Amino acid sequence: RKIYNAMISAIDDAVGDIATALEKAGAMDNSLLIFASDNGAAGGSFGSNYPLRGSKYSNWEGGVRVPAFVAGGFLPSAAGGRTLKGIVSMADWYATLAGIAGAKVDNGGPAPSDSIDQWGYITGKSDESPRRELVHEYIGNASGLAEGALRLGRWKLMVGLQKGAHLYGHSLIHFDEGLTEDCSSSPCLFDI
Repeated sequence: RKIYNAMISAIDDAVGDIATALEKAGAMDNSLLIFASDNGAAGGSFGSNYPLRGSKYSNWEGGVRVPAFVAGGFLPSAAGGRTLKGIVSMADWYATLAGIAGAKVDNGGPAPSDSIDQWGYITGKSDESPRRELVHEYIGNASGLAEGALRLGRWKLMVGLQKGAHLYGHSLIHFDEGLTEDCSSSPCLFDI
């Protein structure tokens, strides 16, 4: 636990040092600080996803719904201090930052980018995220069975064997070993 707490303290100190250096250089007014995580805390670790179900490596909300913050002088002051609860993907930073920079999103790859510019939502010009859907994961296995999750608005559809189906600190009796929910034969639909 001491190592985990030390890592969190080191990150906090490092972000503080960056902000201080930007202030001293007179660059904070034109800076945008973005801090985000790619997944929830690992099960059994010292982190907590409470009150969300699931953890890192799962499609449950505890594995995919994570905190993030945006700060800096480039962010309009009216946008500060707000909590946003809409759907924003880590991939959306691509279109968002491209839009801020006046660059065009490159759609020349094997498929068009599904990144969405979230700047209007972040700054408060829009009350709702422009993203309505998000594929959390989709894996087709050798037996032809699919595993994954799709979020559409307040609904989440999960298919296949969904691991990590626990509440932080709790085991649920009706799940296989308290950690798995089988959505293979019948997809699971959740109002989140």
